[in-house]
Amino acid sequence: MDDHIGNEFEKIIQARGAARYVVDHLNPDDRFAVVAFNTTVSSYARTLLPTSETAAAGAYIDTLPAAGGTNISSALLEAATLVQPERPTTIIFLTDGLA
Repeated sequence: MDDHIGNEFEKIIQARGAARYVVDHLNPDDRFAVVAFNTTVSSYARTLLPTSETAAAGAYIDTLPAAGGTNISSALLEAATLVQPERPTTIIFLTDGLA
């Protein structure tokens, strides 16, 4: 395997691991979403989810590929649509690529 491919593979493994860590360590009253992005943007769900969904979301995270570009702007805008003004909001942004 050439170094470039090896580095890309390692980056997505690290990004998946960090995302899984966050999802697996939420507090019981937290709500979360997973917005995946490369050239396009997709979401595990179109709404904030309760922590009872972390196992299924984790399985989704484990399948995220390293492919395409890095559409940071659209991913951030998609995440912003999920903000609920009555709840504190934290957006954690992880990428395996460059803008």
